[in-house]
Amino acid sequence: MVIHDATIANIYLQEFTERFNELGASGIDELITVEVSVFPNPSKGVVQVKSDLTIQQINLYMADGKLISTTTDTILDVKTKGIYFIKIITEQGISVKKIVIE
Repeated sequence: MVIHDATIANIYLQEFTERFNELGASGIDELITVEVSVFPNPSKGVVQVKSDLTIQQINLYMADGKLISTTTDTILDVKTKGIYFIKIITEQGISVKKIVIE
């Protein structure tokens, strides 16, 4: 799915965040406080995740919240164009980042 409208993308982001809260994520404050870099963004398909903290797990989700993959590898290769969300679980908490694959 490719979203070219910022309003619709924001709606998906809000829905995605709300689903994490329903699934028992510890809260939006904790999601925001973990320092994680995701680059390049936008990307042609390969995205790298970096953090000073130990990354325990990375989950890749479609814009509709469907889990695509789970890995501990900090380099992700996404084949299909679109908007995705990466949930990064570290020793200190959780961070969710939006990425765009062109």
